[in-house]
Amino acid sequence: MKLFDDFKAVFDRDPAARGFWGIFDVLLTYPGFHAIILHRIAHLIHRLHIPVIPHVVMWIGRILTGVEIHPAAKIGGGFFIDHGFG
Repeated sequence: MKLFDDFKAVFDRDPAARGFWGIFDVLLTYPGFHAIILHRIAHLIHRLHIPVIPHVVMWIGRILTGVEIHPAAKIGGGFFIDHGFG
């Protein structure tokens, strides 16, 4: 599953995400990971040919995380965004 690979990539590449509490830290406070989750949702809806909603999800992601990923973008598993704002 791509989302699990994305989650694992955070632990493989970010030294701040370590140990048991690192799991909660990533799930609750990493905007890059949140952007990836929202992209995976938007991309799935886009692939189902449902109009408008994928772009709404993208917009919500941009507002919440500062990261904009087009719903049609094909991104493999193990994707990691560190410091999406700058």
